[in-house]
Amino acid sequence: MKNKLMLKTTKISGLVLLAFMTVYSFFAAYKNIDLPNGWKFYCSALGFVLFSSLLVLALFKTNKKN
Repeated sequence: MKNKLMLKTTKISGLVLLAFMTVYSFFAAYKNIDLPNGWKFYCSALGFVLFSSLLVLALFKTNKKN
């Protein structure tokens, strides 16, 4: 019982962390949109794509198991 609760808590905190990183990278890309050829924009945009993809995959996997 304790392991199941710990696993659920870890899964929720992981989803919250992924959501936070997705929003953070989106705002970082938006902040650097005036320099679209700069490395900061590319890193932020790549981070947004990565974190949003991971968030969608994690949510899909979580909903599929339930």
